[in-house]
Formats: sequence, structure tokens, C-alpha cells
Amino acid sequence: MGVSAVIGSINRSKVIGAIKALKKLGISNYKAVKIKTFRDQPMNIYETLSLALYRAEKAIEYGGDIGIGIEGGIFFSLGYPIEGQVAVVIDRNYLVGLGFSSLFPLPIHYKLLLTERSLGDIMEHETGLKDISSLYGAIGYLSNGAITRVMLSYESVLMALLPFMKREFYKKLLTVDELKKILKNLEENTH
Repeated sequence: MGVSAVIGSINRSKVIGAIKALKKLGISNYKAVKIKTFRDQPMNIYETLSLALYRAEKAIEYGGDIGIGIEGGIFFSLGYPIEGQVAVVIDRNYLVGLGFSSLFPLPIHYKLLLTERSLGDIMEHETGLKDISSLYGAIGYLSNGAITRVMLSYESVLMALLPFMKREFYKKLLTVDELKKILKNLEENTH
């Protein structure tokens, strides 16, 4: 019997990306579960990591050997909006792997729009494409399909699984409690 995984989302792009990463590692026992979160659109690294961790913690409660949380976040560190995916993988020992996708710039005028609406809502309104966030995402539209949200989800989940794949190389993995301390420091420095 192999490793089983629970993906903390039913968003099609996130689930397909996670499944591709799991299959790449020979993990074929998985399920996706709906996780209700407390924020629709994370707007900094603290919120994005916190939501991904929350999804992973809730996912592992459904059983499985690992829980996977994936969250798309928007970062303003450079003065204009940049988007990317963050993944957190936790195992039954509450050890953590973190993964990040490539980041891409959003149109500068989105900075103001994002204070009132989610990126998915803005993209649906501007493109006329219904449910764009679970299809190929903003990146799929902006890149004419060359890169999709599935690819970003795949990349972030695969990166989060690296410490579990090469335990002997990583030696010590972060614990959930250590990540929460890091997040507490991030929160204090973000606000």
C-alpha cells in the first residue's frame, strides 16, 4: 500500500496540478475535499502561506498520509501586483514542505481593483470568461495559454514535496508549529 494524499481544494486547476505532481512521484491514491477558507483573495505572503497551511491541516483531517494546501496569492512588494501559487504539504507527523510557483505580473491598474474584488472576479469581468480561476487562471489568459494555473499549481506542489522526496538530503524538516512561528513573525512585519 502506497502513500495517500488529500488535496484541500476542489478548484479544478489546483486539483489537476496537484494530481500531476503526485503522479510524477508515483502517488496514485488521492482525493480532493472542499475546504472553506476565511479569505477569498490573499493579498500578501503571510495571508497566502496561512491559507495554504490551513488547507493542508484541514485536508489531513480527512485521512491520508499527506495533506496538501494550495493558495494563489497576490504580492505588492515591488509596488505593483505580482501573483503566484503557494503550496504547503504536511504529513501525519506534522512535518512541512513549502513550495512556490513562478510569479507573474498583473496589470498595474489591478492594484486598486484588488482592494474590492478577487482576481478571479476581475478577470471574469474583464475577459468575459466564466469561472476563469478554475479553468486556466489569469496566467492562462495573460500568456495565451502558454502557462496555466494548473502548471503553477503543479510546480508549487512538486516543490513542496521535495523535502519529503529527499529526506536524507534535507535532514530536518519544518514542523507545523515552526511554520506558525514564522507566520507570526511575518504577520507582525506585514502589518
